[in-house]
Amino acid sequence: MKKILMSALVCVIAFAVASCAGGNTPSAVATKAMECAMQKDYKGLVDLFDIPEEKAAEKEQLVQLFEQKGSSAPKVESFKVLDETIDGDKAVVKMEVTDKDGKTDTSDMKLVKNDKGEWKLDMSK
Repeated sequence: MKKILMSALVCVIAFAVASCAGGNTPSAVATKAMECAMQKDYKGLVDLFDIPEEKAAEKEQLVQLFEQKGSSAPKVESFKVLDETIDGDKAVVKMEVTDKDGKTDTSDMKLVKNDKGEWKLDMSK
């Protein structure tokens, strides 16, 4: 009986760890982007954008731009993923965002899967 309970417990823990890891799904990347923005981790945020390695200088410029504009950006109180739509190597994550003043709005985060199979925030229009 102890072996059965221990096996069941190990399975439950393994499942919980796998579920919490988030993985590389569009929703997980969008959530990480929002968390980075809320924590003012602009380097972490920029790392989530689909910017080729050869354009590393642009990444640094983008980090600096976020640092300069960050104080004037609306302060996010909370957010949640409403929907995720995947179409091949493109995805849209619909988010509900509530600012510190209690105003709630919805927005779409567009993502693209890069050559490495990673979901990244899409910088194209």
